Amino acid sequence: MRQTTIAIVLIALLLGGAFWWLRYGRKSAESSVETPSAAEESDVLKRYRELRDLKLDAAILSDPLFRLLERPAVATTTRPAFGRPNPFVPF
Repeated sequence: MRQTTIAIVLIALLLGGAFWWLRYGRKSAESSVETPSAAEESDVLKRYRELRDLKLDAAILSDPLFRLLERPAVATTTRPAFGRPNPFVPF
């Protein structure tokens, strides 16, 4: 009889502790996690809005100087006209 009573009390304490931890202990652990401040959030939102409102200016494509540009002529040899054949090979 005495062992049964002790077992019931221990189970009740264990269940009470689990209930308390789930109800109150978890909130204090979650509140200790750092959250960004309002100033940091507003700065991030401001940057996002600037990026979202960005518009592509295609006026350069109609510029006469841009239209005069040509691709470099390909050399008659197998080697390119400019740069190294493989820039990733060490010297």
